Amino acid sequence: FPDNENEVVTKNGFILNGEFRIKAADVDDAYVLQNNETFVFWVKSSATHSTSHYLFRIQSDGPEILYQPSTGIIKIVIPKAAGGTAHQILRKINLNSLSHIVLTFDHDSEAVLYVNSIPLGPSIDLTSDVANVGGGLLTIGSHAFDMDWGFIEAAVFKSTFTHAEVKEAYNFGNYFDLKTHSQESSLQHYWTFGDHPADIFDNNGDNKLTATINDTARSNNLIIDAANAATNDKIA
Repeated sequence: FPDNENEVVTKNGFILNGEFRIKAADVDDAYVLQNNETFVFWVKSSATHSTSHYLFRIQSDGPEILYQPSTGIIKIVIPKAAGGTAHQILRKINLNSLSHIVLTFDHDSEAVLYVNSIPLGPSIDLTSDVANVGGGLLTIGSHAFDMDWGFIEAAVFKSTFTHAEVKEAYNFGNYFDLKTHSQESSLQHYWTFGDHPADIFDNNGDNKLTATINDTARSNNLIIDAANAATNDKIA
């Protein structure tokens, strides 16, 4: 993407395929949600499966984003602090082309899903059944089924975005460095999938993926170890 007339910025990305989990090694099972959270992704799907697949989740206690390629249904799941049936919403989108996805919420107010800076349906009311702020294993990518996800970048902010701040991050679909966002002080994790010189993606010759995606905002790198990978975990 061109950053300005004097500079050209190359945005890398990787299509990752298979039942794998990528986790922040030094957060591990103790990733803790805060009252206000925003998750930002540039991503695409190149699969046609009829089963829903994880794009992102914080296991056990956190929000989840799932996508069913054959129907174009995206599902957002937000556990309630008091337990019981989680908040769930279904929306229709097409992720076959590169898309900007933002899930932002205040755990005792509302959650909103945006695709390419447009709110996708009404917000999720959290005023009576507040969202959980517990912890769990943070994972990005499908781990239960063979699935192609193309990731350009992913980020986590400890703040709730306004619509204007979502538009700022989207930047009309042009390159935008989230470390220059107006909410940069709350940026916790920023993974750019190949732009960091120390990022590692290796099929190891046998479709067992080794990956290290460096956190450019803090120190919580996303990793997967080939020793624990499935036979179809690979760079597609």
